[in-house]
Amino acid sequence: MLEPSSRSLFTQSLRPPAGFRFDCAVATTFSLDLVAMMTAPMAFTFYDCEDADGENISDPLPLLEAVRRHASNITVFCHAGRISLPNNYRPLFTYLEDSVIECLPKGERGAFHPKVWALRYFSDEGLVAYRLLVLSRNLTFDRSWDVSLQLDGVLTKRSRPTNKPLADFVKLLPSLARRELSQERLAQVKLISSELRKVEWDRVDGFDEEMVFWPLGLSRTDQRPLQGRIDKLLVISPFVNDGFWDVAGGTDLKRGSKNSLVARPEEIDAMGEDAAAFGDLFVLEQESLATEDDTSGDAGSEASQPRGLHAKVFVADAGWKARWWVGSANATDAAFTRNVEFLVELTGPINKLGTRALLDYPGADDRRVTLRSLLEEYTVQAQDAATLDAAALEHLLEDARYALGRAAVVAQVVEQSGEDYELVVTVDTPKSLKDVEVFVRPLSVPQGQLACIGQNGGTATFKHLAIEMLSPFIVFEVRAAKEGVGRSCSFVRRVELLNAPAGRQEAAIRSVLRNKSEVMRYLLFLLAAEGADGMGAASAAALMESEGDSLKRTLLGSDSLLESLARSLSSDPARILSVKRLVDELMSAGSTDLLPERFEDIWMPIWTAYQQSNGAAE
Repeated sequence: MLEPSSRSLFTQSLRPPAGFRFDCAVATTFSLDLVAMMTAPMAFTFYDCEDADGENISDPLPLLEAVRRHASNITVFCHAGRISLPNNYRPLFTYLEDSVIECLPKGERGAFHPKVWALRYFSDEGLVAYRLLVLSRNLTFDRSWDVSLQLDGVLTKRSRPTNKPLADFVKLLPSLARRELSQERLAQVKLISSELRKVEWDRVDGFDEEMVFWPLGLSRTDQRPLQGRIDKLLVISPFVNDGFWDVAGGTDLKRGSKNSLVARPEEIDAMGEDAAAFGDLFVLEQESLATEDDTSGDAGSEASQPRGLHAKVFVADAGWKARWWVGSANATDAAFTRNVEFLVELTGPINKLGTRALLDYPGADDRRVTLRSLLEEYTVQAQDAATLDAAALEHLLEDARYALGRAAVVAQVVEQSGEDYELVVTVDTPKSLKDVEVFVRPLSVPQGQLACIGQNGGTATFKHLAIEMLSPFIVFEVRAAKEGVGRSCSFVRRVELLNAPAGRQEAAIRSVLRNKSEVMRYLLFLLAAEGADGMGAASAAALMESEGDSLKRTLLGSDSLLESLARSLSSDPARILSVKRLVDELMSAGSTDLLPERFEDIWMPIWTAYQQSNGAAE
């Protein structure tokens, strides 16, 4: 376990099981990257989201189809004020607006910090399968070392008491939201919550069958996951403080030389003398350390070598058993008292899963790359004045980000003339923001149009915006300075968008399908013989590229197009609905001129036949 060679990509974890198709999902994350969120649906439809070189597929058409098809069935809860700033604005972000739900814990100074995916799949035979991903990673392009637990199961008719904490966790998520969810999304959350009670999970390889779900921060009841027998404890956590020992567990959890810690060096240094609560201190070897959290969009391939520590695992020796807690919680008092977190407790044989099995070097004849082989022993270092000053500035920025995450922010659209709009952003902070400057702008407008607001909030107006630039994603930039040293942070809030005109999604489609050639390629994509579900994105992109000329001939030749549509009507009617959805959206955008010549003459008989075969009109 925790062998670096046994890696899996996050997108692979989202793929439906064999014989199943994606239905809907509820996800939680602390920080969120909009580009990472936009590419996640690719895993449900186009299984090879990367080319042979490990780079993300850049063709916009598979991305457009995946987002159009699945965004309405994915709900992502994240901490308010923790949406990272992408490198570029993409009009397709419009499709994510309803999917992003900012949250805050009930108490003060806490973080919404769980990293869980509950995914529902279905088969043509009427079977329902679930996958639960309990992660230490956020929905970002961060390349740190993380850990994930994947549970697969099937829906049964019998409730299982062990699943109740998990089901209740999902059920209570909307109560933490900063805005109301649509009725459709509430129904999806309710469905997943109710069905999770009846899922029978497969056994996790190497562990015992039983497991315990530990949601934290949603109940008034004092919950201490690290309770019961603990003879020796290994903590793997990027962040750590001494308060962890007082709040995380029961009477058997004690400071002492038997314990081991793997953490980031700066966190160990910040503990000072309190680091003596651990007998052995470890950090990742220097070449494995990341210099920055790489969470900005378009960061590159997910297959890149990971660097730096972000995994959170607690491993305890308890007699002949080893106990594991895997999930989102760091070794801090905040994680176990103020934050919303999620852990899963597993047990297994100590000889394979105990602390010694993880921390001992492999034998001379064992060529595996183990966790221990990535670690080096560490000694606490004194912090210099420059480090302390930088930490003070970062603390100031974090306080401002926290306050702005709780601020009431509204963006109101004002129509000026025709398709010329202005956007008025109003920020009402819960307390005065002292010693910092705060700037805002819609995500869709350039950095140069940042507008400064006051310490108590304020209003900023952005004029002459096209309809595709009207966005509820608002950028905040906070700046602080001390003795000539400056620091800043930028993040995005998903705010209420008032008086938004109809047609924004259609305008987003027009930004991708800019001419007849692009529409032709997209139609080929929708009517491809292999079908879209399960089709490789790389294969689809290559198909569209290689058949560009034949595509033009096919779509301009009415007989060939009619044959393709008729074949789809017979073999896979879902593709007819995909074409219908595209036609409707192009009509709403006033872009029917982009459709192939004589398309309506070919299309209407096909659509009429579909309606007659499938009952009432869709």
